[in-house]
Amino acid sequence: MADRGNCRWCRARIIWVTRAKTGKRTCLDAEPVENGNLALNEETALAYEIPKDQAYAGKRYRSHFVSCPHAKSLWRNKR
Repeated sequence: MADRGNCRWCRARIIWVTRAKTGKRTCLDAEPVENGNLALNEETALAYEIPKDQAYAGKRYRSHFVSCPHAKSLWRNKR
């Protein structure tokens, strides 16, 4: 089961999961979105990428790094 919590900077509800492709932990917005690019298996807490050209009828999620208002200043590389 996926761990749920809040972002420490913006306090938004998030879900901690493992990306199936990379095996790395990441956080998703807790609420599904229409244009999300990730499918979540809640039993295993694995997030799978949904190809852009593929139809998908289930819930779609997005990375919280995309929606967090603090992402640019906190997480992105400053190059």
